[in-house]
Amino acid sequence: MKITLCGIKHAGKTSAGKALAKKLDLPFADTDDILQDLYNKQHNTSLSVREIFRTLGSDAFRQLEAEAIRTLAGKQGVFALGGGALSNPYVNAKERKLLGFLCALNISNRTAYERIEAEGLPPFLQEKKNPFRTFCESNTERRRLFRQFAAASVSAGPTPEDTARKILNAYKKSQTKDC
Repeated sequence: MKITLCGIKHAGKTSAGKALAKKLDLPFADTDDILQDLYNKQHNTSLSVREIFRTLGSDAFRQLEAEAIRTLAGKQGVFALGGGALSNPYVNAKERKLLGFLCALNISNRTAYERIEAEGLPPFLQEKKNPFRTFCESNTERRRLFRQFAAASVSAGPTPEDTARKILNAYKKSQTKDC
């Protein structure tokens, strides 16, 4: 079984993914963590994902993100993609199909933005005149891609466990064939 979660930044993909993996007794991995491990091992450092983005710039970061996504090929488990992974030009259609059951987590831009603000704005929002508007605009294309590629979409629940239950129900529904 392979379930991969997508959604905008701070939609709750990691929290819900960990809860779902625990419920199903499957491994969990977040591509941001994989990307961070790849970079830090290659450069013998311990930078955060945000610091890696600042260091590499957008294009090289997207290449490394694609490499992280490719590590999921052939693996079973529950996986969380970075917020912009489906818009990554270095991830092709064949690689997207290897993500298994792709489920989008829906959350309002306002709720996600408030979560982001609580830990500090990421590089792509810093120094913007209206960071909330920039955040919303960046999510317009991402949400279109989620609708295009995801097999299902669920609204994030009040707890990670509730969201995990919704994802599992969507997965089970997708596996049921009409007679």
